[in-house]
Amino acid sequence: MTLWANCIIGSLILLAPPGDEIECIPTNDDVQGPFYREGAPERTDLVVEVDEPILFLSGEVVGWDCRPIPGAWIDFWQANVDGDYDNTSIEFLYRGQQFADEDARWTLQTNIPAPYPGRPKHLHVKVQGELSNILTTQLYFPNDPENASDPFYEKSREIVVLEELPNGDLIGTFQFQLEEPGSPTCPADFDGNGTVDGQDLAFILAYWGLDSPVYDLDEDGVVGGSDLTVVLAAWGNCNNR
Repeated sequence: MTLWANCIIGSLILLAPPGDEIECIPTNDDVQGPFYREGAPERTDLVVEVDEPILFLSGEVVGWDCRPIPGAWIDFWQANVDGDYDNTSIEFLYRGQQFADEDARWTLQTNIPAPYPGRPKHLHVKVQGELSNILTTQLYFPNDPENASDPFYEKSREIVVLEELPNGDLIGTFQFQLEEPGSPTCPADFDGNGTVDGQDLAFILAYWGLDSPVYDLDEDGVVGGSDLTVVLAAWGNCNNR
């Protein structure tokens, strides 16, 4: 990585708006597509073509209540500058997974992908918190003329461009908001299976006496009897509420 790249990566956190200044919008899922490969290396730098425009992207991962999710898993993959995917090489080009830091922040450095027939420029990504289901989605680039005709495009999943440099490089940000177990639709369904059952009860017992933002349902600072009461009162299929 060049010194210039290091400087940009180091300034991403400063350029990106603080979490409490970003509107917390749930990130909708999107189709996975046919080109996902498991086992990509753990890395944040996916740049292959150093003379082509680079995207310097940063952001955070939050839950339904906008609280940060430290350590969230993030797996990016994309087409190259010619619109092709690396589906076979051991280098896993333009593919990389990482984990958000203790503040739930992450960074990515990659070439800006090219569009290909039928699709605008986009990044694929999977995101998962410690207790949430996997979110599979795609991020899009603003002002891409191909967005309007794309069946999967959503404006809410556009990268927020903070700065466009003279050489075509982009500095941007994006916040992933996960629909975590324990969302308002069924607060005691911790494992997200649509039913409050023994597994959810086991979570309460495992965290008994501890301060947990997920399992402390009454937000009194400790997982205890009142939280157990909420679980028992919600017992059964969430769809029958």
